[in-house]
Amino acid sequence: MTSSCSLAAKSYPAKDAPLASVGSWSYVLCHEQARETTAASTVAAAPRRELIHPGVLEYLGEIGR
Repeated sequence: MTSSCSLAAKSYPAKDAPLASVGSWSYVLCHEQARETTAASTVAAAPRRELIHPGVLEYLGEIGR
């Protein structure tokens, strides 16, 4: 699931203006929680497979998930 959000200016080094973003994965993937995100946990967490991004589904198919 995605949602629109804006990161405040100075949230990251060298970012002096607000930064438009979508969802919260940028936060998850850049912190320790990222190691908990696996192909299996992604599939298991989705209420329905069709809710997973098509590109992710393609990758999951390539790796046999």
